[in-house]
Amino acid sequence: MAQAGSAPRVASWASLAGVGALLLPKCPVCFAAYGGGLAAIGLGPAAPRLLEPLLALAVLSSFGIVAVLSARRRDLVTPLVSAAGAVLVLVGALALRRPGLGAVGAVLLMGASVLNAVRCRRAAAPAAG
Repeated sequence: MAQAGSAPRVASWASLAGVGALLLPKCPVCFAAYGGGLAAIGLGPAAPRLLEPLLALAVLSSFGIVAVLSARRRDLVTPLVSAAGAVLVLVGALALRRPGLGAVGAVLLMGASVLNAVRCRRAAAPAAG
């Protein structure tokens, strides 16, 4: 059985994954800026091939954590918002190459992660008597 304090820590990691999705480039100028930064630290030509899989991994990780923690609380809204964000990021940014859709998805994904963290903390807090 998991410790009582483990849910808020996992929720915090979900928030971090959402922030990571927000920080990943969503437009050609962003890709160029990130590419320059990655080249400066020695990741050069390998970086473009790694960005899309890393984005997909971050998005799916964030959604997965939100879904698992929400299921424990029997919460339906938070994982639906997270799923909508994940779909918009993956389809909008990666498949359709629409940075606006990806950005909206990243905001939804991050919002769901933060909401999930808040709800996990409230659920773990002892009842005020």
